[in-house]
Amino acid sequence: DVPTVGATVVLFASTDLFDIGANVGDWSISLINKLQSRNINQIEVHAFEPNNDTFTCLKRNIEKHPLGKIVKLIPKGCSSSIGFDKMYIANSNSGSNSLHPGFVHSDLKTIQIEKTTIEEYCRENHIFKIQFIKSDTEGHEVEVIKGARRLFDEERIMIFQFEYNLTWLYSRCFIKDVFDLFKGTPYLVGKIAMDGLQIYREWHPEIERFFESNYVIIHKDILDRFKYKIGAFDNNYYYNAE
Repeated sequence: DVPTVGATVVLFASTDLFDIGANVGDWSISLINKLQSRNINQIEVHAFEPNNDTFTCLKRNIEKHPLGKIVKLIPKGCSSSIGFDKMYIANSNSGSNSLHPGFVHSDLKTIQIEKTTIEEYCRENHIFKIQFIKSDTEGHEVEVIKGARRLFDEERIMIFQFEYNLTWLYSRCFIKDVFDLFKGTPYLVGKIAMDGLQIYREWHPEIERFFESNYVIIHKDILDRFKYKIGAFDNNYYYNAE
């Protein structure tokens, strides 16, 4: 599962992990539960949640966990720019609250949320390298990635895991945008599958189906930490592993 991916990349040196779109803390708690057998003294999880009501619940859940002290809570969202934005609210703790209105958000209330960028947050907090980022921002993932562009250029992010689903239609984004951003870089794009990572040599229309999936942008130097296969789609739309 995805928290296992996060736990796997933890090194013996000090490690920063990001949970962007933390909601009520389920992912962060699952992750730190898997880290209990490790030396966690130099590990810090940075959990971002911009909805004030949801943030209150997140704070309560993290504070009562025995390892809650390693989670730093940030009441902001992440994007490609710093400032304020409008979020569409299904309900206080809903995982479908989003910056992008869709058919499920057409008549919902909105709130104002504060946002930052990964670059700015790292600058302010003197974070040089991020081992793992999880992003679940309901269609806003491409903007989150753009807000970390310089860190990717400097190879300071090892894995960026993101959720891909129907909400990408509402933000007018595609998986192809991610492939285009990382073409010619040391990063590979792939999907988290039941039997490991499925890495794609290049974008193909078959990928662009908006089914609920978790994808990764992974630095080539860390790929051998995981079970994986690399391949591409042929003219008949079949994925062939090398």
